[in-house]
Amino acid sequence: MKVASLLLMVLLTACASETVEPNYYLLRSDQVLPSGALTTSKDFSLGNVEIAAYLDQPGVVVETADGQILAASQNLWAEPVYDGIRNFLATEIAKAYGQELLPTKLSKGATAVDIRIDQLHGTLDGSVHLAAYWSLVRDGKAIALHRFVESRNLASSGYLGLVDAEQGLLAELAKNMDAILTHDELLARVWGEEYRGSSHYLHVYFGRIRKKMGDVHATLLESVPGVGYILHSTLPL
Repeated sequence: MKVASLLLMVLLTACASETVEPNYYLLRSDQVLPSGALTTSKDFSLGNVEIAAYLDQPGVVVETADGQILAASQNLWAEPVYDGIRNFLATEIAKAYGQELLPTKLSKGATAVDIRIDQLHGTLDGSVHLAAYWSLVRDGKAIALHRFVESRNLASSGYLGLVDAEQGLLAELAKNMDAILTHDELLARVWGEEYRGSSHYLHVYFGRIRKKMGDVHATLLESVPGVGYILHSTLPL
């Protein structure tokens, strides 16, 4: 941890007179994308993706101990960070969800997934922080609002470790979104579109199903936090 923080500080305060070739980082998912026709979702589309204004700059961003935000001058994004974040999330959501989310303008009638990245930066103590908000929007109205806040320590020192940690947190955000989308799709298909975002219905009705199954067989229906429900074919040992 101390090594990571010291190296970050050295990188930030490097002598301005020294000629240093800049490093460029590409924010891309490491998912292996096979060739072939894409399976697209009819229920959801990728709507607006916004990033906080302080992130919209060429350099990788680090927060200092006194709360200042510094953008690196020699460690830069290879493309506008907005494009990188949108492409990364689109790929990770598709992998987790099992279907591609088309842009909202190309997916008429689908529920839009709007995302705002409010914070995404490293700190001098060797960690990365992500704060994101996302919502499900249908017919111009938000039917569900969610917040995702996580931090993780750098696995390696320097800006490469920082970028790797940022990618890891964005991947976790995509998995969190997939769990909610799966619940939301189940609600819409069983009870109707007007029940999107009403996840308490699932808890209530699955509770009633377990009660009807009886004490012995109720364990066949398992709740998996953050994923959904599994119906086992045999009783657990």
